[in-house]
Amino acid sequence: MSYHKFLDPELIIPISRSSTTAFRTGSWSRIRPVFEEKFSPCSVACPTANNIASAMFKISQGDFDGALAAFLEESPLPGVCGRVCNHNCQSKCNRNDHDSSVRIRTIERSASDHGTAKPVQLTDAGKKLPVAVIGSGPAGLAAAYHLARMGHPVSLLEASERLGGLLAMGIPGYRLPKKVLNHDIERILTLDIKPITNHTVDHEGLEKLLDSHKAVLLATGTWAPTTMGIPGEDLKGIIPGLDFLLDSSIQAQVKGRNVIVIGGGNTAIDASRVAMRNGAATVSILYRPDLDALPDSDDEVCEAEEEGILRIPSHPMEFIGEKGEICSIRCREIVQAEYSNNCISSSKPNIEFKELFPCDVVITAIGQTLVASSLHSSLQQEYGRIVADRQGRTARKGLYVAGDAGPFQATVVDAMASGKRAAVSIHLELTGSMDETSTALLDSGRTFSIMDMFKTGPKRNSDASAKINRYSYLTASETTPQCSPTIAADERVCGFQEVVGGLESKEATAEAGRCFYCGSCIGCDLCATFCPDVSMCQESGKTAYEADPEHCKGCGACAAACVRGVLEMGEEQ
Repeated sequence: MSYHKFLDPELIIPISRSSTTAFRTGSWSRIRPVFEEKFSPCSVACPTANNIASAMFKISQGDFDGALAAFLEESPLPGVCGRVCNHNCQSKCNRNDHDSSVRIRTIERSASDHGTAKPVQLTDAGKKLPVAVIGSGPAGLAAAYHLARMGHPVSLLEASERLGGLLAMGIPGYRLPKKVLNHDIERILTLDIKPITNHTVDHEGLEKLLDSHKAVLLATGTWAPTTMGIPGEDLKGIIPGLDFLLDSSIQAQVKGRNVIVIGGGNTAIDASRVAMRNGAATVSILYRPDLDALPDSDDEVCEAEEEGILRIPSHPMEFIGEKGEICSIRCREIVQAEYSNNCISSSKPNIEFKELFPCDVVITAIGQTLVASSLHSSLQQEYGRIVADRQGRTARKGLYVAGDAGPFQATVVDAMASGKRAAVSIHLELTGSMDETSTALLDSGRTFSIMDMFKTGPKRNSDASAKINRYSYLTASETTPQCSPTIAADERVCGFQEVVGGLESKEATAEAGRCFYCGSCIGCDLCATFCPDVSMCQESGKTAYEADPEHCKGCGACAAACVRGVLEMGEEQ
């Protein structure tokens, strides 16, 4: 008698010749893979919480409309931000550990340049709750945009003849062409937003708006120049930076003259480059590293220096004049300490050293403050800003503030973020939807996604930044980022044409393909491929992968294979 039939595995355990479904190994462990998309590090660093990984993947597939739609979920100004954003996102890109970051700002611009998507309505819950927004700069535009997407009829009031605020009047065309801003604004106005230009709101007008609307948001910005408080400030030839940028007739006065700009931030850099384009003989920037704000982008500093503009660390002490006109500035030299992360850790004036800088024109760009008007007289102010909490709520019920007028960071993207935060706060308060979770999120100051607040189903986890598998570095070849075309310095100082160009669609697709898509599932199927139990499955039309509980034994092969940190092992619920 043969023993082989007694040793036949099929007599001991069930075996399927065509499938392993008969192996019900799911009872071996309570550990299961948990599918959860997360904020990528770049999204965490983005004040508006753009779903950058999603937009990158769509462009890598040639889907510019889908990428633009992804940006429009959180930000109404992709054309603007694709040019003037300070792109903190790029410094946090995981690819920095491999070769160099993905050019995220450039890709956002590409989505705007090549895509045609429109805003998507989030809810109509606010349709009977009108809101007025005063000011149409980045904060006001963002607030109006998100309020309208939440159903609120919005009145957008602007004191000047065109919308855009500082974007329209204070950022030169070589950085932000007017047609780009206008295109973004036209897209915003496809929503239920009523623009009202040439309309200044005084204290009485504010009272009327509060009576006729359920809430009012102040996004007026800061337009009054800050004084330096040193002798000689009343001399002729000393011009506030914003006044210079706003008035072409003032700009024409610098032709053939020696110009000194005082300040270190964006306004100072812009004023110096505009002066150069208006024929100034020489342009120098005196900046105080210990006091002056740094520019939003190092790119602008490099471009200014390429155009022949000198940056000198120095501490102005006195304006000196002849016959009532400025002729020189007396300064103390700045003694600099060590640099740390591109910032000077400490600096002080050398009291023993004094130097005279001859000049014909001085442009002061050391910051702005609120315009003294009855509009703000009933509101508490501190450090030149309206006092408000993180949600933008002032001491006056129903009155909110966003952007530079409030206690928020003074960059374009931060202004937009404060506008979005105030809009969500207004909506939740007016609809009675504010709960402890929403309050904690809005008060935390943490980046949040408005899409994740409104969509049903799985949401990105904003509490954890996605960590990617080192396998990404092993499989990704080192690549050089796509470079945007730039006009030569000697050509660009002759006019106001845009200095930095955009990428062609093929170049943008290649650059987006460098992204690791951290925290986002792109359907690579590695989890299913490496699963020894063939238990990973994906429902039709859904992105989430789930493990079949009857067959997954919790070995963790799928989580180990997931290069984007979407799958992690956890206890079965």
